Amino acid sequence: MSKRRFRCGLKIEAGRLVTDRGVLVALSARDLNIELSVLRRWTLWRPFPGMGGGSKLTQPSLPL
Repeated sequence: MSKRRFRCGLKIEAGRLVTDRGVLVALSARDLNIELSVLRRWTLWRPFPGMGGGSKLTQPSLPL
């Protein structure tokens, strides 16, 4: 089984679904067919400075 990859835009929108609209993480994860822990991580991950977010995941280290 190969690792699933998701576009940055999907991650942002899924994170906003939970943080901005107040939809439950478990419900959103089930509807999007992703693991609960993955969606929780996406809610903390913000790719651009000034977008809020939390912890050490604020600045992702993506290869250029």
